[in-house]
Amino acid sequence: IKAGVAALRGLDFKREVPIEIASKEEMRSHFERELEQEYGNEGLQNIAVAYAKLGLFPQVLDLKKSLLDFYAAQVAAFYDPETKKLVLPEDLAGGILLGALQFLAQRDLMVEMVLAHELTHALQDQHFSLENRLRRSSNDDKTLAFRAVAEGDATLSGFGYLFGGMDGRTLAHVTQTVQTTMGQARSTLSDIPQAILEELLFQYYGGVSFVSRILDKRGWLGVNLLYSSPPLSTDQVLHPEKYLDLPDPP
Repeated sequence: IKAGVAALRGLDFKREVPIEIASKEEMRSHFERELEQEYGNEGLQNIAVAYAKLGLFPQVLDLKKSLLDFYAAQVAAFYDPETKKLVLPEDLAGGILLGALQFLAQRDLMVEMVLAHELTHALQDQHFSLENRLRRSSNDDKTLAFRAVAEGDATLSGFGYLFGGMDGRTLAHVTQTVQTTMGQARSTLSDIPQAILEELLFQYYGGVSFVSRILDKRGWLGVNLLYSSPPLSTDQVLHPEKYLDLPDPP
């Protein structure tokens, strides 16, 4: 899978990507540490109060718990730019390690997709330094736009690996499928306030839509160049012409 992703993206792995197996509790603890590192002890509570005053959250909302519940339920695996490791849950790892012979004989598309996606993040980090660029900053909108590039790239790269490439027809099909999947997620995750859900899902549906435009026009080399000149706002992600044709920075 590493070889296939590297060939597709035109980027070589500069170093190994260690794999760590984690229980569900360990993964949840990792997400909790990340939230505390980004927001501090009172940061999420302050955001919850402010958003409630704007009418975007219920008056009493444990924002930290809502985010942890989302990550625990939706994140199948993740690449950690800080430790440079690919972290897999025990159930996914068991399917790989214990079923190795079956894996080689009959492709497990779910596992391959997850690994190709996360290995793309490792490639991004090794070539374009993700660690600090994905962290919360004084300009959350700019950071979210960059996250959309990284997630859109990794999602399309994962599908491109599975399909052995990405022509225009496949690209359009994948983009539409992602939009449909995000729509379904909105209904199944209705217990999470929409203001949280949209920001989390935007990285994927907005990112895929934006990066697919770049990929269609400029190929994977054009996608690579996004990291040296990324969109500066979610407005440019939502409206790629404001990035591509008539640059409209915030």
